[in-house]
Amino acid sequence: MNNRAGAESLADLEAVRRWARLLDSQFRIPGTKLTFGLDPIIGLVPGVGDLVGPVFGLVVVAHAWKRRVPKIVMARMLVNAGLDAFFGIIPLIGDTIDLFWKANLANVLLLERHAYERHAVGRADRLFVGAAIVVAVLLALLPIVIVVWIGRQLF
Repeated sequence: MNNRAGAESLADLEAVRRWARLLDSQFRIPGTKLTFGLDPIIGLVPGVGDLVGPVFGLVVVAHAWKRRVPKIVMARMLVNAGLDAFFGIIPLIGDTIDLFWKANLANVLLLERHAYERHAVGRADRLFVGAAIVVAVLLALLPIVIVVWIGRQLF
């Protein structure tokens, strides 16, 4: 990578980091260590508000793609963004979860570790994605199990 490309890459990373901080932890609740950003505030706006965090999550994944981050790490980033989107659609609960779980900052940390510091993919990354897949499959099967159970109770 030439010096200009390296400088642009670091500038891109810094911009992504600033946006993640603004969305997840820009402000501190006085007297506590609890931080929050604009994400839970914007999330109070019906409809559009719940899209900000997940759309930014996709921007981080796009940067990861550009920087050739391992696919398993990008899958972990997508799970983070997906969970942020899923919980974000639940009024007030999603905004409360945003106070404690900083999906955007987590994704930027993954981006930094794997694109810029070149950490190897760890067992935790694989376990996290694997567990997310298992949970997703179980949730997808849950309605079928419930219908079968109700059917057996009625007949």
